[in-house]
Amino acid sequence: MPLGINLFGSGHTEEAQKESAKEMVRDWQRKLRSEVRGVDRSIRKIEQEEDKIRGEIKALRAMASKGGDPKSVQMLAKSLVRSSKAKARLYTSRSIMQSAAAELETTAATMRLSDSMSKSTEVMKQMNSLVRIPEMEESISSMKREMMRAGLIEEMMDEGMEDLAPWLRGRRMRRWCALEDFF
Repeated sequence: MPLGINLFGSGHTEEAQKESAKEMVRDWQRKLRSEVRGVDRSIRKIEQEEDKIRGEIKALRAMASKGGDPKSVQMLAKSLVRSSKAKARLYTSRSIMQSAAAELETTAATMRLSDSMSKSTEVMKQMNSLVRIPEMEESISSMKREMMRAGLIEEMMDEGMEDLAPWLRGRRMRRWCALEDFF
C-alpha cells in the first residue's frame, strides 16, 4: 500500500494477517491438545471398565464351575474384546491428532523462518545500498599498496636489527651480569 494508507480496514494489512494466522495456529493447537486429553480420558475409562469386566469374568467362571451360566461369561468376554478394539481405535485417533499437531507446529516454525528470512533479506538489501563496491575496491587496493610498502619497511628494519643483534646481545649480557651482581 502506498503511503501506508489502508482503505479496507486494519484487518487487511499484512501484519494483521500474519497475527491472525498466528492466532489461528495457536487456537488449532489448543483444540488439538484438548481433544488428545479427551481421548486419553476415554482410554483410561475403557481400561477401568476392562478391569471390572475381567473381575466379573473371574467371579462368573468360579460360579460356572459350581453350576453357573457359561453364556454370561461368553457375553462378558465378547464385550471385553469389543472394548479392546475400541481402545485400539482411540489410540489410532490420538496418534493421528498428535501427528497433526506436530505438523501444525512444523508449519508454524516454517512461517516464522520465512518471516525472519524476509527480514534478513531486507537488511541485506539495505546493506548493499550502503556499501558501494567500486569505492571498496579502491580502498582495498590502496590498503594493499600501503601494506606492501610497510612490508618493505619491515624487511629493511629486520635486516637492520640483524646487523645490530650481536652488538645488542653483548650489551644485554653486560646488563644481566650487572643485575646479578646487584642481587
